[in-house]
Amino acid sequence: FIVKAVVVSSDQGGNCYKYMTVQDETGGIEISIDRTGLYNDYPVGQTVYIDCRGLIVGDYHNKYQIGWKYNGSVGRINQNALGRYIHKDGLPNPNHPFLANPIEVTGANQLSAENANCFVKIDGCMFDRKYDGHPLANDDITMDREVYINGATVIVRTSNYANFRSIVIDADKPYCLYGILSVYNS
Repeated sequence: FIVKAVVVSSDQGGNCYKYMTVQDETGGIEISIDRTGLYNDYPVGQTVYIDCRGLIVGDYHNKYQIGWKYNGSVGRINQNALGRYIHKDGLPNPNHPFLANPIEVTGANQLSAENANCFVKIDGCMFDRKYDGHPLANDDITMDREVYINGATVIVRTSNYANFRSIVIDADKPYCLYGILSVYNS
């Protein structure tokens, strides 16, 4: 079973630790990989073929992932075996339609299983007032921050390793956010 997809996530900013997300016309999925610096070999816009023989699909709190079987669940693919499963096709296209035209989240309707693990844009969202003047994340802890878009609540999770973690939130300002729509339980 071989899947052709486009890389839509990057660990360059420090927010995607040991995984990459790929997307095709049917949706997106996370690939769990025991390696950092994936953006060097698999930049955003890179078309890849994933040879799924020997890999499993599972979920972590309703978030689907591809990886190796480890203790009865999905584990990270060893970096030394990565070339056996993931093959690049041509040069990366940072203007690929998935990236140039992300799924627009305008309300609760787009917060669905079909859009999980896909590249999305949330334009005109507002951070909860309680975060006004606070950074996206602290240096010592990953933070969750609620944003609102047309009555829907979205959690923005920022790693304490993200190089943009110190951006200070202005709760009076609408934001345009890009990222991978993820799920944890519900």
